[in-house]
Amino acid sequence: MAEHQTKPFIIGPLVKKARLENELSQLELAKLLGYNYGNFIGMIENGTAKFPRENVLKFAKALRVQPEIFIKAWLEEYQPSWLDHLKINKPSK
Repeated sequence: MAEHQTKPFIIGPLVKKARLENELSQLELAKLLGYNYGNFIGMIENGTAKFPRENVLKFAKALRVQPEIFIKAWLEEYQPSWLDHLKINKPSK
């Protein structure tokens, strides 16, 4: 059973939604990303594995999602205090 989440759980559902919209199995997505096993994707989707920030662009490309969506989701989940220092969370003037 997964450990109780104390932080926002954003990326896992985002990955799963995009994967299903692209009609990819966990194994198919894993192979597109260079992983040998689909269980890593399942672990990301259910929150038992940390989303690998170094592969944000690979995930975005494989899932046909704008990279900014994954970057913002990663920040919201893992480094929310950083959002205060970036313009992506603030309206343009």
